[in-house]
Amino acid sequence: MVGAAADPWYDYLTFPIAPLVLLVQLVAVFLPSRPWRWALGLGCPLAIVAMFLYVDTVPVKAEGVNLGAAVFVLWLMASAVLLIAAVSLELVRHSRAPRFVDE
Repeated sequence: MVGAAADPWYDYLTFPIAPLVLLVQLVAVFLPSRPWRWALGLGCPLAIVAMFLYVDTVPVKAEGVNLGAAVFVLWLMASAVLLIAAVSLELVRHSRAPRFVDE
């Protein structure tokens, strides 16, 4: 099939968009505002999960491989590691100077 139907447009979510969401999550770790850190820290993995669930529902072509879904699993694992790091940093911030933690 030639044309728009053969174009795996959903893979465009996987390769350029998910890494940008991951980059936003990395920047969020260093934001001074706690509400923004938590909103972006939790929102980015949820966005990647939503994209993964969408790409995973796309029917598998004759090749038998859904590369977009497989790559999203890797992005999701990286996002989970960043989330764990962000929570760890938040605990360190709170334990070092609980009275100076921004509210």
